[in-house]
Amino acid sequence: MLSPSRKCHLPSSPCYSFSNYSIENFLEEYHGSTCDIPIKVLILSCGDLPFAIKSTSLCSNQKISNITVTDVSAMTMARNVLFAKIITDIKFDPDSDENLQYLWNIWYNMEWSSGTKERFLRDITDLSKGNFSDHLKIPAENDMSILKNVWNFWISSVSEMNLTSMQEIHQQRYESIINHIHGLVSNKTSKQENNVYKPTLAEVWEWMIAQTKAHIDQNTSRNAEEMRIYFETGNCFPDKEKMICVNPTLLEPETGHWALISSVSPFEIYFNLKQLPAQGDFLDSCKRGLCNQVKSYQKWIQESTLNFHIGDPLELCYRMTWTEPFNIVDCSKLPCQIGLANILNAGRLVLADDPHAVLLTESSPWRENTADIRYDSSKEFVEESLGTSIQMIPSLFGLVLINHVLLGNTLPLKTSWRSSVHLYWKHCPNFTNMRIENTGAISDFFEALQTKIFSELEVSKSNIFDSSFTPLTYCYLVSSFTARVDLLETSRESLEQPSLHPSLQLAWKTLHLWMNGGTILQLKIILKPTSKEDGGLRLILANQNDKHFIDNFGLRRDGCDIIVSFMLLEDHRLDLENTIAYLISGNAHVTSSCSLAHASTTILDVSAPFTRKADSTAFLTCQEFEGFYHVDLPGIKQEDMILSTDRQPPAEAAHQVTLLAGEICQELTFPWPFKVADVHSSCETETNHVRLILPKSTNEPHPYEWKDRKKWDISSLSLWNTKSLLKDLNYHLCCQFQCRDLKHQMLNETEDETTRTTSYLKGVREIIRTLFQSTAIDGNILYVIRSKDDPKLKNLWFIRVHLPVLISPSGAPMLLLTANDHRLAQKLVDRGELEQTKATEDFKRIFVEGVSSSEVCPIFVNSEEEEGVLRYLLRLNSTKIITNAWPIEQLPVGENSPWLATFVSPCYADQTGTEAEMEDLVATTNRISIQTQEEKNAILKEQALEPSVCSKCKQIKENLKRCSRCRSVKYCSVDCQRSDWTSHKSSCL
Repeated sequence: MLSPSRKCHLPSSPCYSFSNYSIENFLEEYHGSTCDIPIKVLILSCGDLPFAIKSTSLCSNQKISNITVTDVSAMTMARNVLFAKIITDIKFDPDSDENLQYLWNIWYNMEWSSGTKERFLRDITDLSKGNFSDHLKIPAENDMSILKNVWNFWISSVSEMNLTSMQEIHQQRYESIINHIHGLVSNKTSKQENNVYKPTLAEVWEWMIAQTKAHIDQNTSRNAEEMRIYFETGNCFPDKEKMICVNPTLLEPETGHWALISSVSPFEIYFNLKQLPAQGDFLDSCKRGLCNQVKSYQKWIQESTLNFHIGDPLELCYRMTWTEPFNIVDCSKLPCQIGLANILNAGRLVLADDPHAVLLTESSPWRENTADIRYDSSKEFVEESLGTSIQMIPSLFGLVLINHVLLGNTLPLKTSWRSSVHLYWKHCPNFTNMRIENTGAISDFFEALQTKIFSELEVSKSNIFDSSFTPLTYCYLVSSFTARVDLLETSRESLEQPSLHPSLQLAWKTLHLWMNGGTILQLKIILKPTSKEDGGLRLILANQNDKHFIDNFGLRRDGCDIIVSFMLLEDHRLDLENTIAYLISGNAHVTSSCSLAHASTTILDVSAPFTRKADSTAFLTCQEFEGFYHVDLPGIKQEDMILSTDRQPPAEAAHQVTLLAGEICQELTFPWPFKVADVHSSCETETNHVRLILPKSTNEPHPYEWKDRKKWDISSLSLWNTKSLLKDLNYHLCCQFQCRDLKHQMLNETEDETTRTTSYLKGVREIIRTLFQSTAIDGNILYVIRSKDDPKLKNLWFIRVHLPVLISPSGAPMLLLTANDHRLAQKLVDRGELEQTKATEDFKRIFVEGVSSSEVCPIFVNSEEEEGVLRYLLRLNSTKIITNAWPIEQLPVGENSPWLATFVSPCYADQTGTEAEMEDLVATTNRISIQTQEEKNAILKEQALEPSVCSKCKQIKENLKRCSRCRSVKYCSVDCQRSDWTSHKSSCL
């Protein structure tokens, strides 16, 4: 009921106990603590407990004092508590075959022997009595009551199990597998029965093996056979005794039916099904993997606690379930349908007020192979999901995105279609000493949100992000915003009084009154579902004259009934006797109706989660736009102002500016950093007020990244595998581009000009590929970056490459660079902050001396925007590494130096394309690669006869160098290349 996301289906109890999620180190971006400072972790919608155990085992250098896990499924949480109870027992030794077999039976196997059953009943009895380790906590009494009901069902289930019921459950498992593995049902129909043919489990397994035949060989046939047995029977590592009952933890407590989503398997926790080990016993390897996880957890739990909570993950946050905040909040298992805006707003509420605390989300729009929901980058996905630009997120949501989504992904695609992108968030500074106006980009955001939520009478089905926004979403976002920001009173009123359709006014008045501390009723009704719901659900209260739509309500299943709970203000003015309630879905299916006269009514005892910020005495007002801040300074003369910032070089941006004017001293803080060099003031002629203008810093690392991030020690990095250097490098470099881009390049096709001019990152990716390939293939190490549109060919950057190629901590190829920002060097000299003689000496020593070849290869950028992205990448990468082992000694880096110790790695594409585009690329590759030997010989012969003539001076010379960009024309010297550029640049692609 307190969850802002829209309900999309009726409650059910599917069990995803065998998680096939990838395991992530969720402390990777947490930089705040040392090994001696314990941290607290919250995992919302945890699912299976082994996921949490595996994640903590990746964090051996951190001291975790507490992990809290939540899940909406009581069945899943009951299994998690049982699993934790077993492995925290001081008598449980994972190295014991008997103990590990028992744990495997409980967690994975479908059928049990009498020995497993008896031990299970002892453990469940202990749980019901509360007899488990002090390291395990179930804080809420209601949760304990719910779990006891599940455990009692387990006890009765195994006690009453017989052969007939076991056969029925086997049939239910079969139906579940057929229904959840898509594309397996044959089009063949039976002649006797007009039914669709259903394959046997053996046929299903044969189909699965056919899909992975590229990974199956003679050495893995035994592994495939072991998994086939599990797939068909539900058991692996079977006891020698007779199977007498079905594992009750895999059954739905309300009905006793099979509940496990059988399209996943226990093996996917440890191995990818398509990558079977070539040697050894596969199942024993899985068993050793489980053993190692248990050992890691047992070591961790000795000084820590594990807390369990049942409920909707967002509602638990808004109910303020936890008295202390968390250093890490992992929301990566929450689905996109909940809405990124809802996740961020709820997760921030329980995130510690610590600049290093991290919130994790995972976004998966790339799973849709349709053009309707396709995003070329995670940046587009984030901005579309939140309804605003990256630069506005800190002000509107109080969080800043740690990922630099503008630069693509740091990890290569594992498949042709990225299944998910991990996003990391942290607290940002709040506005201080200013009153904020609801104008500019802030006004645009809330007006668009009002239109999206309050103008649509039909529930959207096509866009999952639109459907996740509800009136309670708007209510929470406004309340969160006004709790963080000193908002002008008139601006607050405009936000809290949106334009409403009459059918939505009752819901909004109820929510608005609750947020302002009014008395609210909680009503509960009982409905019986009449059909399978599809699309967003909406509760309707209807009488003869009106319909009132309610989008936020609670759903709970009680046997065959559905319990619906919702909020209503005391003065609702509804005739309860003549008002009926019913649910309607996006496909217009309606549940049974219920008169409100039969509803149970209580007073809602949950307080609103946000407290309005006290009125401020600040006299300055601020307007925020997408690209800059405007601060009005009444009563201050422009010539009397003195400005200073908290900029700490080499950072070029800052969050704070101190304003001095006579007796006035104001320290102003902004959520998004501003570019210090471009701050200026102007006098408004209409108001005669001075206005301070602070342009936002976009293509620049955030200030905290220069000082507060963990750095990589380059001396400890491994070398790239030289045996397959070119092959592997080419793969990684190509992973930067989408399928259609690679196809254009292979066919030498020119792209649409509108696409080319807007894809600045694509040009930077080409430069990265050129640096790797030109260095690895041609041996070039010196480069100069110039603008393609500059007729004077002014130098922008000088780059010296340092071999060998290294492997970054993320597993990507990494090329170390010493880079000279030539324009910055000139500015420093002009301002007197760098001596010209010193600058020249450093340049000769670093860039020229010790280099066997003096030739400098030019690389061109296509536009000023592209050069800005390149500069952004070079400066950002310089914040990630320690330079104490740099190949060049005494490299002058710092406040008054144009030199950077940096690197380049591929900026991987967030999405390469649809499956059809991938197939088209493969077909194109095959067509191009099929050339007869005669054609190849003819090409080689033609190249051998081609004279070595300089394209400019036309003289025949040896050792001509190709243009590093197009690789088609040759020059004898840099001077010839420069003089030929005017005529060559139009064809240089």
